[in-house]
Amino acid sequence: MDEQARRLKIAAGIRAAWASGKYTEVVFPGWTSKHKRKSPQWNKGLTKVNDSRVAVLSERASVRMQGRRLPPMTTEQRLRLSRAQSANNRGGKTKWFCVNGEKVQGTWERGLALAMTEQGIEWTRPSPWKYTTSDGLTKHYTPDFYLPYIDRYV
Repeated sequence: MDEQARRLKIAAGIRAAWASGKYTEVVFPGWTSKHKRKSPQWNKGLTKVNDSRVAVLSERASVRMQGRRLPPMTTEQRLRLSRAQSANNRGGKTKWFCVNGEKVQGTWERGLALAMTEQGIEWTRPSPWKYTTSDGLTKHYTPDFYLPYIDRYV
C-alpha cells in the first residue's frame, strides 16, 4: 500500500470514528490523531490471565514477533533517545491528589501531606528548580515539600 492510500485509509477511519459519536475531540497535527473517549478502553484492567480475548491477542503477537530482534542501538542513538524522552518528562503516570488545596503526586506524598497537616505542620509545594549538568543538559528537579517554619525542603 503506497503512502497516499495509507493516509486515505487513516482519514476514512478517523471520519468513521468521529461520525459514530465515540470521540469528542480529534486533532490533526501532521497525521497523528489525539482523541478522548467517552467510554473506557475495552481492555482496561484485563490481562491474558483473566480474559480469553487478551490471551488470544497476546499469543498472536508473540507468534508474529518470534525470532525477530531489533538491531542494537549505538551509544549516540541511546543518548538521542534518552534526551528526547527526558525533554518533557514531568513525572510519568503517577496519580495526583489534592490535600489542603495543594496537588501532591502519588500516595507517598499524599500520606506525608496528610500526616503533616494532621500534626499542624505548615507545608507547601515548591516550584521546580532548573539546573545544568556538566555535559550542558538542562534538567528540572522538584522537591516534594517545603517547610517554611524551618526553611527546609523535604
